[in-house]
Amino acid sequence: MQMTSERTSTENGTMKRILRTVALLALLCALLLPAMPAQAQAGNVWNITYWPNLSQGGFSPFQAASSQISFNWGLGSPMSGIPVDNFTMRATSSVWLQAGTYTFTALADDEVSLMIDGITWINTRDQGQSGKTISVTVPLRDSRWYQMQVDYREFTQMAYVFVNWSLVGAPPAPVPPVITQPEPSATSVQTRFGNYTPCIQNNTHQVNCFVPDGQWDSPNQGSIAMEGPVVIWGNCPPNTVRSMVMFVGMPAQQAVCSRTEAGWFAR
Repeated sequence: MQMTSERTSTENGTMKRILRTVALLALLCALLLPAMPAQAQAGNVWNITYWPNLSQGGFSPFQAASSQISFNWGLGSPMSGIPVDNFTMRATSSVWLQAGTYTFTALADDEVSLMIDGITWINTRDQGQSGKTISVTVPLRDSRWYQMQVDYREFTQMAYVFVNWSLVGAPPAPVPPVITQPEPSATSVQTRFGNYTPCIQNNTHQVNCFVPDGQWDSPNQGSIAMEGPVVIWGNCPPNTVRSMVMFVGMPAQQAVCSRTEAGWFAR
């Protein structure tokens, strides 16, 4: 009986020493973790799912919620039913962010990825970067809700994952639109086919000011009426084609000089 009691006491002492060693190791690892920036996630909620496997396969009843991705499980497990090793996690959240330039930072043992609106910005999966702080700069042009997803995978030993962000720059200055201006239009034009100043002043078609010169090969009233209305007034060689800006805010286009020699109309 005495030997049994002594053996039991020895076993208990050994177990206590093991537990103290494990606790000390977890504490030391926690102290050695790199310091993360102050959390910027106030106000949003992460919906979290855990899987007791490495593939995130199948339906999982292991659900939780958190106001931030800042977990250090040490050598333990996130929750009952999830093993201490070989488990995965997915966290999703709809996050309101003002327009600007952000630095997103992630730290994990073992692997982590971050997606924003379906675009992967951080990914340490199969990269051998366990315990390494990863930062990336992300420009966000709009103030709106962004859909974020964090995936995490734990193999063995220590388990922790941190994801955070901070605003580092003001939103990009808007680029003012380039407003094209049409070429200058004359306020008075005279050609061998009449005085077109009244048509300019009354904003009417050039045919209303056309005067035939009596030559056999000269344009007639009917041919002038078939032209588009002159947009840019000014003396020009008849039937000449060139590229020019004719309307405010519009790109350059093909223009034709009227047979009246009084200005340009759109081709």
